Amino acid sequence: MLQMEIRRGINVLLIFLLILIFSFVFIVPYNYFEDPDESENITKNQLTTNNIFESNINSSLFNSSFFGEAPQDLSGYSLSIRGDVNGDGYDDILIGAPTDEKDIKNEGRVYLFFGESEISLNINCSNADVIFCGEESYDAFGSSISTGGDINRDGYDDILIGAPDYNSSRGKTYLFFGKASGWTKEINALNADISFFGEELGDKSGSSVESVGDINGDEFDDILIGAPSYNSSRGKTYLFFGKASGWTTENNCSIADIFFNGENTGDCYGISVCNAGNVNGDRYDDILIGAEKNNEGGSGSGQTYLFFGRSNGWSQEMNSYLANASFIGEPPITGYDVSGRKIAYAGDINGDGYDDILIGAEGNDEGGSGA
Repeated sequence: MLQMEIRRGINVLLIFLLILIFSFVFIVPYNYFEDPDESENITKNQLTTNNIFESNINSSLFNSSFFGEAPQDLSGYSLSIRGDVNGDGYDDILIGAPTDEKDIKNEGRVYLFFGESEISLNINCSNADVIFCGEESYDAFGSSISTGGDINRDGYDDILIGAPDYNSSRGKTYLFFGKASGWTKEINALNADISFFGEELGDKSGSSVESVGDINGDEFDDILIGAPSYNSSRGKTYLFFGKASGWTTENNCSIADIFFNGENTGDCYGISVCNAGNVNGDRYDDILIGAEKNNEGGSGSGQTYLFFGRSNGWSQEMNSYLANASFIGEPPITGYDVSGRKIAYAGDINGDGYDDILIGAEGNDEGGSGA
């Protein structure tokens, strides 16, 4: 079950930096990966806080806000603002409310707003163009969401929604293909085009989901699904390669094209997953996987793993120590750093032609306890 502070749905603030919802953020530039011949030197990197961007943004600059339908919905718990799912030339907005209970007790809902040239200032999520509804009570449907990838290469970006508490926390992830028309106001998760469910009860598969770009260079975008509670919270992450056809409606994650396994019991490997962009300048997208409770840098310091994309040479099972690079959280002063709980693609921050990455460590104490 989600254990969250019960409060009214969080206003979703529509600004360019929606993804920067970390309380402490590290920016990792390309020079960590510059020389593939020196991989021994970059395999483990201790995170430091020497080069951090700082900014204060006045709330008067916000263009729009979106508020939940009812108290305790937790609207805004998850966000995605990449991708054009209906092909109208505007990127669309996806907002998760994993404890919404309009039809079923804590079924969870996800709101899709189609992009347009003018957006109202204050919008109730009930006015979404499309509302996706969870299958069952207490599924945590919508606690993870992703748009921005064209999985079946039909010209429309697709939608991924995770429900990690589905079926005694086995977890389930739903894939809805984008389309120009034919959307209904409410869509039950049962009507997803494709779904992926966890291998075992308690896995929490779907805790993190992401369309991660084209990892293997076949021109189809691919899917990454995290199951951080798999095998006594060692954690496991599943990569499914995109394709035009041949999908079955329901898929066990055990049939994934690639498995990424956590290093240690309790690491929570796969608590976060993301497309890293192209950090090393080849033609393949790369991926990041977070393990917030990994202890290599100290108890609960966390670690984040970077895997470069490639066309071949994948093993079906990839252990996390085979990552091309990893980033270790700082030793905690008190509590846990949990570095890697939040990770993100940052674009090309310094204009050197290589994509950069963001790693959050919300428990870091450098500015004070838990600052």
